[in-house]
Amino acid sequence: MDIIRGRAPFSELIDIGIEIDNIEGELHLRSKLAGRTLQPDLRDVLRGFNLYRDHPERLRIWAFLLLAETAIDLSDLENTDSGRKLLDAIWEASEGESIGSVIEADKYPTTAGGE
Repeated sequence: MDIIRGRAPFSELIDIGIEIDNIEGELHLRSKLAGRTLQPDLRDVLRGFNLYRDHPERLRIWAFLLLAETAIDLSDLENTDSGRKLLDAIWEASEGESIGSVIEADKYPTTAGGE
């Protein structure tokens, strides 16, 4: 979960069996996480999003990881308006597009109680 929250560097992905390659601008994922499932909540994903939002290439890789890794289940985000907006922003970021018009993440709490 630390990588989802933005608390661990991408270099740690290889330690858990995930490799992301950038081949001519296109990202490719190889994973050995079969059989495991991570189900981050809105706060977990928003923390990572907020940490990477000012670093477009890192945000793109992080967003791609969240969407491409089948062991990461983002279905809980679909249950709220905030979660759906964040998912839209993740899709945009994974494609290398500007996220400014999709979400203003600073309007959403990153800790319990909105602190």
